[in-house]
Amino acid sequence: MIRIVICTIIGYFLGSLSAGLMLTRNTGVDIRKQGSSNIGATNVLRLLGAKMGVLTFLGDFAKGLVACTLGYLIAGRNGAAFAGIFAVLGHNWPVFYDFRGGKGIATSTAVLLFLFPVPTLINFAIAVAVALISRYVSLASLSLISLSLINTIVSRPFFPDILTALILCVLGYWRHRANIERLISGTESKLFQNKKTE
Repeated sequence: MIRIVICTIIGYFLGSLSAGLMLTRNTGVDIRKQGSSNIGATNVLRLLGAKMGVLTFLGDFAKGLVACTLGYLIAGRNGAAFAGIFAVLGHNWPVFYDFRGGKGIATSTAVLLFLFPVPTLINFAIAVAVALISRYVSLASLSLISLSLINTIVSRPFFPDILTALILCVLGYWRHRANIERLISGTESKLFQNKKTE
């Protein structure tokens, strides 16, 4: 039990580190006050371009992967799962940034890839296709976490796998609730949309 608690603490504090804020610190752009005010990769991409957006995604992805790796070394697969879940919680509600974080998809992707490598690669490819076809990053993100939960229910319906997939899915939908409303109303911003048309 103590080892699991250690994993959750490590995961949370790693997750609380923001790649977006660290990368954009010297750019003169405060991503918490511009665009969607989100610290994640999509807002960085919109404000500062593809390179910075990709770097932010990779940074947020890396902390999820590191958290899972450390969790696994400390307490096996259970440790990886709990460290990963808390890394996403840390990203979404970071202690270092007044608990104002991102939506957790990059970090969730890393956790899912660590625990379910082949299904996650397939789901990620589908999510990329959804983003390219629909130009809605939010729809692609929701597709990824939904498919991951469905795959886990079908192929690995036991602890800690089902718990991890369920929690990450619920967190993802909760953080995207405003996006879901805009998707339904047809007002969601599209990827590469001209600023003048938004």
